This record gives sequence, C-alpha cells and structure tokens, in this order.
Amino acid sequence: MTEAAKIISRKTRLPVVFAFNILNNYYKEFGVQHFAPIKRTIQNIGYNVELLPIVNLHFKSSIESRAAAIREQLPEVLDKMGVKQCHLMAYSVSGIDARHYISNLGGNEYINTLTTISTPHRGSFLADSYNERLVLDDDIDPITRMIGIPQKSFKEFCTSNIEAFNVVAPNQEKVKYFSCGALREGKQCSELFIKTQNWIHVKKERNFPTDNDGVVALDEAVWGKHLMNIVGDHSEIAGLRVGFNIDTVYRNIFDKVEDY
Repeated sequence: MTEAAKIISRKTRLPVVFAFNILNNYYKEFGVQHFAPIKRTIQNIGYNVELLPIVNLHFKSSIESRAAAIREQLPEVLDKMGVKQCHLMAYSVSGIDARHYISNLGGNEYINTLTTISTPHRGSFLADSYNERLVLDDDIDPITRMIGIPQKSFKEFCTSNIEAFNVVAPNQEKVKYFSCGALREGKQCSELFIKTQNWIHVKKERNFPTDNDGVVALDEAVWGKHLMNIVGDHSEIAGLRVGFNIDTVYRNIFDKVEDY
C-alpha cells in the first residue's frame, strides 16, 4: 500500500489519544505546546489525534490518582472526536497509569489498543537507585520535571512496587498491548540524561540489558507485543528535543501496530 493510501485508510479507523504527564505549573504556563510536534506527526501519518495531559501537582501524585485523571478526561476527549473507543498511546510513566485505568477503572471498554513509549513496566533500576540514595535529588529532579510527575512520585516505579502492580493490573482481553523501548549512548544524550544513562549502563546487573534512554532500560520497557527499540533519549522519543526525526519513528510504530 502506498503512503497516500495508508493515510486515507487511517482516517477511517479509530482515532489516537496520546497521554502524557505534566506538572501543574508547566501546564499553566505552556499548556500542551511541548507535545504539539507529536500531535502534528500523528496527524501527518493519517490519524485523527488528540492529546490527553495528566496534570499533576508538585506535592501529590500517584499511579491511582493519575489513572483516575485519565478516567475523568477520556470520555470528554472521545465525545469531542465523535467515537466511543480509541487507540491510546502513553509516553513514559503514563503507560503505567494507563494500564491501571484499563485494568481497574473500566478503561477496557474505551481502549482498543495501548501502545507505550519507554514505560518502566518491569520496574525501574533508576528508581531503585533513587530509593537507595545512590542517585540523588539533583539528578532526578530535572528528569521528573520533564516527565511530568513530582520528584517523590518517581519512587513508585521501583522494581518491587511495579512487580506488585503487575499482579493487580493484568492485561485485559479486549485490549491489545504494544510497547517500544529506547536507547541512546551517553555522549549522544541530551545533557539532562548523560549522568543517569551512564549510571544505568554501568551499574545495572550484566545479566540484564543495560542499554537505556537515560531513564528506562530496554528490558524494563517490554510489555505485550514489543514493537521496536527507538534510537533516541527519553526526551527525543516524545519530540521534546529539536532536530530529532520523530516522524520516521512514529510512522514505523504505526506500521507495526497495524500489522497485528
């Protein structure tokens, strides 16, 4: 099928909702403008798409509260699009929030597919290190600001907590699950991730993959059908770094999802 034919075909399919976390003060100042490149990219691929920002206060946020925010907002988004279901894409830790919504808050009635982009489904070695004070606040604070959650909330993604979460948030039969990981060599990462990328690469046990995007290692991002590993750091894969070609990346993701 030609690219033009794909675009025409996609216009008749279920739309895409792209979910991400954002801190309240950034949302008040910037709205969703930082994720506009993602929306534009998915539109150019041929899908109708809306953004779903999960707005978090600096001092209070949890997987449960963020999943509840999806439950509250998504019906309005679907009404706006004139549909009853969508393909949900979730960036970073919002993929965990989305899974809780689907498994425990009735989201399986509204979600046809869930595709997560560098989500720590197996827990996070970086979060483990932060809990153990091997990685400090100054290293984590700019990362949590970028991924849109309070600094303390990052501890939720330690391996033991997410292993327990996976027991109570099983996949739902009605929903197809897809995942993508990401990796970037330390010197090629944006400055924000150079230190944490190297920490994960050097310190993580060698019987696990140590390639990572500065936040999530490749093995941590696997859930459902694993589609691909993107060459990019944790900001690039969400279109948050100028000069990174997200168009090609997301075309490949949607081509692969459509194969299943």
